[in-house]
Amino acid sequence: MHKFFKIILLSLLGLFILLGLLFLVSLFNSPEQVTHSTTDDKTPVWSPDSKKIAFVSNRSGNNSIWIMLLENKSVIQLTSSTGSDWFPTWSPDGNKIAFQSNRGGNLDIWVIPATGGVAKQLTQNPNPDITPAWSPDGKKIAFASLRSGNWDIWVIPASGGDAIQITTDLSDDKFPAWSPDGSKIAFASLRSGNWDIWIVPASGGKAVRLTTNSAVDDVPTWSPDGKKIAFRSIRNRKSAIWVISLDNRSVFQLTMGKGFDWFPSWSPDGKKIIFQSDRKGNEDIWLVPSPSLLYSVSLKVKKLINFSRWIFHEAAEEVLGRELD
Repeated sequence: MHKFFKIILLSLLGLFILLGLLFLVSLFNSPEQVTHSTTDDKTPVWSPDSKKIAFVSNRSGNNSIWIMLLENKSVIQLTSSTGSDWFPTWSPDGNKIAFQSNRGGNLDIWVIPATGGVAKQLTQNPNPDITPAWSPDGKKIAFASLRSGNWDIWVIPASGGDAIQITTDLSDDKFPAWSPDGSKIAFASLRSGNWDIWIVPASGGKAVRLTTNSAVDDVPTWSPDGKKIAFRSIRNRKSAIWVISLDNRSVFQLTMGKGFDWFPSWSPDGKKIIFQSDRKGNEDIWLVPSPSLLYSVSLKVKKLINFSRWIFHEAAEEVLGRELD
């Protein structure tokens, strides 16, 4: 009878532990919906002061740049044209926003004051220039362009002038992202035969492959401390946000569940990541806690799993009346 009650108690304890694990996972991996528009909100980016988010929305009819004040969730329309405006990126001082637009008849990079006003055309090449990314020192803007015959990464002075080609591979390179110290640029490339994340010196040179999965990996964004890169991956046939550590190349899936998650952007304090998702039908902006927090929770979960295994092992030995290997 003593052994019977011990088995029951150990089994119940193991059950409570497993239920606790499920609670922890659901608690720390539940994204928060930021926008609730009946239209589509896409490609969000944090402002340098963490108080605002710039994003693309068609809530006024065509795709334009909008800004949300996070304090009260109010939104204002920043750009308005007959063209389509996409991929906003903040200047480091938060005073300007660069974006791609076809308002001039061709896809080019434009710059507008973050408080509104007249947009200035930065690139004027007959080939498309897309997905701008502002350098940390505010002096340059990286972008992807077809001006070399295939998609490559280029850099142009933020004040205007001649663009410099950074990547020269015959395969396509897109979605540039500056490292926090401005010394490197991460980007997505097809040069391995598959979309992967690569890193190249900001002045050009040899690129290093970062991800090696057979699935699509693209749209990189650096953590503020420069130690991690968040990106979109279609591993396990699910478009989700993943994070890779630059010191040991370990990867961590940040978002789960249904929906198509894309375009991550790290908060300046490193505590949160916003992203675009259609998990509730239309495209909206969502927010998830920092990978560092989720990683620490996952370590605790791993310890609880090992403890529950030990409990069930003890119960099995009691039932069988002998030690197990």
